Amino acid sequence: MLAVVTGPDCFRMIKVDDNFAGATITHSSIDTSKNEFEVEALPGIGSTISTNYTCHCWSIDSCIPIICTDMGDILLLDFKGEFKNYLPESPRGYQLDCILPFGRGLIVAGDRGLIWTYEMN
Repeated sequence: MLAVVTGPDCFRMIKVDDNFAGATITHSSIDTSKNEFEVEALPGIGSTISTNYTCHCWSIDSCIPIICTDMGDILLLDFKGEFKNYLPESPRGYQLDCILPFGRGLIVAGDRGLIWTYEMN
């Protein structure tokens, strides 16, 4: 079984033993240097992807972790916890506080009570 822990400058993917007798951290950082999409530049921080991870969920269809940040970044990981993709339609500039997968995609909520929906292709 896998578990994910997120927080300010904290990402941990943990493999929990079947009998819950122990756990091993398999990943402790997200390397976004291989991002192929342009990230909108924000005043003061430029186009750097934030490492202040605010929430996460597991996708319903492919069971991959999806991580959100305080700067509106949405990061897709693979099932091993490696960075896979940056969602180019991320609401950059808005803190994301909640993410929920549903049958066809994601619902994300954040700053000022705003809600975004994304349909997966």
